[in-house]
Amino acid sequence: DGKKMFEEVLKEGSSEKWEANEKIELWVGKAEGLELERNGQPLGPLGYGIIKNILITREDMKIHR
Repeated sequence: DGKKMFEEVLKEGSSEKWEANEKIELWVGKAEGLELERNGQPLGPLGYGIIKNILITREDMKIHR
């Protein structure tokens, strides 16, 4: 929703929870090691390699490389 809330490297086995009204935007490296959920539902595989940007809204998820 336009505010930077988190900027770190996540360690294996760790988890984070974020809430937003409109959208959540992530910049990710090594996406194969990341599992995302929206409202408790898995968002599916993110693919392999470096993914630059993931945009999650109430309706969908878009991956921009």
